Amino acid sequence: MKKLGVDIDGVLNNFHTAVSKVIKDKFHKDVDPTNYDLFKGIQISDSGKKAFLKDNMEQINCEMRLEWRVVEYLSRIQREYEICIITARSYDIAQETVDWLDNNQIPYDNIYFSSGEKLDVCQWLNTEWMIDDSPWNIRKLNKNKVKCMVFDQPYNSTIKETEYTLRVTGWQDIYEILFNIR
Repeated sequence: MKKLGVDIDGVLNNFHTAVSKVIKDKFHKDVDPTNYDLFKGIQISDSGKKAFLKDNMEQINCEMRLEWRVVEYLSRIQREYEICIITARSYDIAQETVDWLDNNQIPYDNIYFSSGEKLDVCQWLNTEWMIDDSPWNIRKLNKNKVKCMVFDQPYNSTIKETEYTLRVTGWQDIYEILFNIR
């Protein structure tokens, strides 16, 4: 069966918006929606960022909303593709992540945590496509000729389509590409 790599944050949900609200609440700072780095301009270490996300995951989860019709389209896609969730989320929030996926009835077959380097996992799994929003991951996948769908977000608008990279604005686009409906 063909494999489809799917990122969680920024692809299945509005993570950037949800975290931005929590950052504004906790740090009294607005987040630039065109910058992928949510903590830009905030004096916080990498371990501090990780702790902030873990400590505030319940509030972030409450703020997160699913992308429009994601469950419907993933259910249809799953008939012909193995859905492989490939996320940079760490193992220390694995249970919260699985609970969020299950509570939102998101269909998937496997999940891979701590995958900030999506290229390695995609090559290991031999995914047909990876759906991601991270400009860094998209550029790396493209450079290494791994097919990627860029889930359109303000912070990845400078990513151009190539032979290996297609921009999508939602799950209908993804479905149409996978099943050659376009």
